[in-house]
Amino acid sequence: MKRRFLHATKLAGLTLVATVTAFTAVSDVSASMSSPWTDDTASENNSAQSRVSVSFQNTTVSLPLPPQMIEGTIMIPGKALLEGLGYHITWHAAEKQLIAEHPRKPKLVFWANRKEAELGGKPLSPLKSVPYLERKMIWLPLRTVAEAAGLSVTWDAFNRTAFVSDPQALPQFSVMTRPNDGTVTPPMPLLKYMQEHMNVDVRLQLADPELYKQKTAVMFAAGQPASIMLLEDPYQYNDELLESLAVDLTGQLEAFPRLKALAGNNAGGRRFIDGKLYGIARPSDHHDAPFPAIRQDWLDKLNLAQPKTMDELYEVLKQFTFSDPDGNGKHDTIGLAGYSYDAGLGTLSWVEHAFTGSPDRFSMKDGQLIDHAVQPQQALALKWLAGAYRDGLLDKEFAARSDEQTKVRLSENLTGLAAMSVTEAAQLSTGQAVWVPLSGIQATSASPRIAPWKLEGNGMYIISTMSRTDPELLLNWLNRGYEMTEKNEWGTIAELGAADYSAINHLFGQKDMLKGNQSVAALPASIQSAYEAAASEWSKISYADTTLPQLNSFWNQGKYADLNNELAQFKIKVIMGAATIEEWERYAASLAASEEYKRMIADIHTHLAASAK
Repeated sequence: MKRRFLHATKLAGLTLVATVTAFTAVSDVSASMSSPWTDDTASENNSAQSRVSVSFQNTTVSLPLPPQMIEGTIMIPGKALLEGLGYHITWHAAEKQLIAEHPRKPKLVFWANRKEAELGGKPLSPLKSVPYLERKMIWLPLRTVAEAAGLSVTWDAFNRTAFVSDPQALPQFSVMTRPNDGTVTPPMPLLKYMQEHMNVDVRLQLADPELYKQKTAVMFAAGQPASIMLLEDPYQYNDELLESLAVDLTGQLEAFPRLKALAGNNAGGRRFIDGKLYGIARPSDHHDAPFPAIRQDWLDKLNLAQPKTMDELYEVLKQFTFSDPDGNGKHDTIGLAGYSYDAGLGTLSWVEHAFTGSPDRFSMKDGQLIDHAVQPQQALALKWLAGAYRDGLLDKEFAARSDEQTKVRLSENLTGLAAMSVTEAAQLSTGQAVWVPLSGIQATSASPRIAPWKLEGNGMYIISTMSRTDPELLLNWLNRGYEMTEKNEWGTIAELGAADYSAINHLFGQKDMLKGNQSVAALPASIQSAYEAAASEWSKISYADTTLPQLNSFWNQGKYADLNNELAQFKIKVIMGAATIEEWERYAASLAASEEYKRMIADIHTHLAASAK
């Protein structure tokens, strides 16, 4: 239950000064490989109307100064342009002559203050603007030089931008995705394979998963998104904003049935907006979500079986806390670790899940909206957690710890149980520590078993409206990547390594959380079998028909944040013994009867109805 009832970040309100200090913005390739200067520092003789910019889309040109518009011709520093295109430059100061030689292209010659030039020893047509010397460099006409070098130049009159590209170069575009396991190593063999076998030059950005949402917002606000962007939460932007950020793919997807099916899939994607499709789900295993993992080595040492009910788990946590499971003779272990945040129980929310039967606060059953926070089962979950806190089984600092602090705590090998992904559990299994996921847990022997569930799926790809790459090219690349993953074709490529397979999973998703999981594959076979058994049990349980991921866009508007934060804080008070269960029950009843709560429920119904259209 990881939904946060917090105010949404508003793109228009982002301070871009912070972008420079907090993030490295990733632009579309048309910008990232360019020198996108306007004429702010150009000659004082240029008027506002003469301001221009130049974008080198698939060439490694970097200009030292902004371009200038002279008599309708864009002039640029000639030496920098030609050297960026691979020419060797010779400058004859006496004649004010520049000679540019290339191993595979005709020689170019220009003179300052003369309307003439040579290409391969033959005169070029008279230049429209005369090359000139300024700031100790010769300025040449952009189009003349670029076309003589075999490049193409197009002019965007509205944005007053010249786009320079190499028609012989591979199509180049940028992709930003979230590496779920935090691996950001550049997959160079994979990118080389894509150049040689998929005929595309992909500029891949693997962004820090802890800051992914913030970085996405900053990139959009700065006007520098990647061509293909993964939205971690398909509902993080409302309909109107998403329509302005993402290309309408409805027509193009007719040629890509695989992608169309994922675009219309509410489990992990986002269904239609006014009958149109704007995003494509990254395939995932919905059970690849944080869930309790337990120290199997401690269970074995204490001769304990893996618990199945919450009462059995409570007794195991007692043993983990008081029976010296690590055998060091010290009273330094803790049964349960986790952290909370302002609007939820964070990695302890699985306890609520066990008692309520729902992985999220709100669910739909038989057409009825259920708020599990005000149901009797919520009180049972809080009673269990309050007992664990009182008895010293739960980390006393859980309410103050951050995600990072909790990870550090777990790395100290003094904790017996915590919620984490299977990848995190496998990565923690080092030395004598053996972490395995619980195959399931239930409130009582008569209650249904629960399983992990990723409410928002594995993210959704959009094609940015700011991208200048043909959407059909991008869709063809994405479709081929998904197809190769489905058919396990990536596994047949000998030159790919661990970083490449990790990147493949980040890019194209994985419907089986254990397939291609390098961290799990590194475990001994006997431990791997425990992971496989857990995944097999989880696969029997689904919450697709009851959960409401479309509510994320409702909460992201910041509605009722104070009301829900107050609810979350009261939960913490109960767990830490500052309020009794009876006081919680009175609070929950009072909340459900309040006018603000009733307005919230009515607004939720309205939002769900609008989302269903």
